[in-house]
Amino acid sequence: SGAGRPGASLEPFDFDTLEAKLTEKFPRAAIREEDLISAALYPQVFDDFMDHRLRFGNCSLLPTHAFLQPLDVGETVVFDGPDGKECEFRMLGVTDVLPSGDRHVLFTVNNEPRSVMVRDDAATVDDGASAREKADKGDDGSVGTSLSGVVVALKVSKGDAVEVGQPLAVLSAMKMETTVTAPIAGVVDRVGVAAGDSVTVGDLIAYIKAGEDFLSAGSGLG
Repeated sequence: SGAGRPGASLEPFDFDTLEAKLTEKFPRAAIREEDLISAALYPQVFDDFMDHRLRFGNCSLLPTHAFLQPLDVGETVVFDGPDGKECEFRMLGVTDVLPSGDRHVLFTVNNEPRSVMVRDDAATVDDGASAREKADKGDDGSVGTSLSGVVVALKVSKGDAVEVGQPLAVLSAMKMETTVTAPIAGVVDRVGVAAGDSVTVGDLIAYIKAGEDFLSAGSGLG
């Protein structure tokens, strides 16, 4: 007997059921016919591919060397974005590893400054390092950072009396400086950072205690 056509002895495959499963598993993705074939032939490889694409976007738009190797500081790559428009990406720098194990990556896209926090799984954090105290969003006296960067100047110390709008610290990110100010009047109960520290969004800059302590400490203010 003849061998017949390739695949003639295979069991029928239910692509409709596979499409429904993939749509449920990857709700943010538009499942194409090519995806169904890939998932049917190489299910684990397809899952890994989709996880990567949903996390990092369509990396096929990048030049091959930029995908395979880290960019040097100052290096620029140009490619067509998802909308077909030309995109110019320039690497500005990467901070030291933070206590959280992340690094702050600074860059520009079409000359607009941007930044992202990237987990560095290969980095090691000093044994003595620990995660910084986070500000309590429900407490007006708990003043945190609204961005990631480096503390270039600390304007207050524990016990200082402060007024609303008074500078507490100056942060530097993407070559721009931002001043963190006191949202309430009171006395600085504790300071969470020092000049030169790297901070991430939400890290405590200072805790301001309002009330009688402020009145006694600030009684000499004019």
